[in-house]
Amino acid sequence: MTYRIGAHSTSDDDSAYRNPHAPEQGWDSERAYWEARSPIIRFGRYLQSLGWWSPQMEEDLRKATRKQVIKSLNDASAAPKPNNAYLFSDVYDEPSWLQRDQEAALNAHLDKYPEHYPAVVR
Repeated sequence: MTYRIGAHSTSDDDSAYRNPHAPEQGWDSERAYWEARSPIIRFGRYLQSLGWWSPQMEEDLRKATRKQVIKSLNDASAAPKPNNAYLFSDVYDEPSWLQRDQEAALNAHLDKYPEHYPAVVR
């Protein structure tokens, strides 16, 4: 187990449950205290001490990964939209009554407001 440094989500105000004070003297905040104990940061330092990793390698990896992620997002955005029928057909062999009701409600909504869903494939 380790301390979760970030909030649960962008809509989560973690100041409601974070302690603004460090658990020990000599630290600016609770977050700074736990960041110093981060297993990811500690493992990175360990790899550096063995000569297997470096700040330059870290920076290069981050840049390359960022490019890959942006390309993947752009590719996914350009891909054709999936057929809505697959929302209800790819988990269970036979849809439940609730899934059939949800599919009917979705289709009724799409039929009522087609101008708001021009890219929907049905």
